[in-house]
Amino acid sequence: MTTLVAAAAGAAVLVASPASGAASTLAAAAQQSGRYFGTAVAASKLGDSTYVGILNREFDMVTA
Repeated sequence: MTTLVAAAAGAAVLVASPASGAASTLAAAAQQSGRYFGTAVAASKLGDSTYVGILNREFDMVTA
């Protein structure tokens, strides 16, 4: 089990390091191909600043 965790952690490190020219956010990746990346959220979540920060960083469009 330790090996699996170490392998998973190693994979996460590789994924976290964007390749040259790769987009840093989901929205940026969508924009590279002329698309939007949106999500729908419960209106009650819009009062959570951490949640809203992620929405602002990762998505082009949000529907509440």
